[in-house]
Amino acid sequence: MLVPVAALLHHAVEDETYLQYMGEPRKYWADRKAEDDFHDRLLALLDDPAKQLLDSFLAKRASADLLETKATFTAGLVLGLQLLKLL
Repeated sequence: MLVPVAALLHHAVEDETYLQYMGEPRKYWADRKAEDDFHDRLLALLDDPAKQLLDSFLAKRASADLLETKATFTAGLVLGLQLLKLL
């Protein structure tokens, strides 16, 4: 990811700018809390090796999700810049 694009993405994430583009930020936060609660309940049911396996899987999933988010952000930025050229 190019440094200027990474800086824009970092700003959007750190300042939670992305929330203003969500239809229902409250629903997003409620879903995130429910997800965290479910994760805690699931961990309570698992033995240590299964907990480690689940955490490893979730870390890899988060890494893949971050790559997808970065690519989507970059694509949106590029599209916006291309549209500006048409003006």
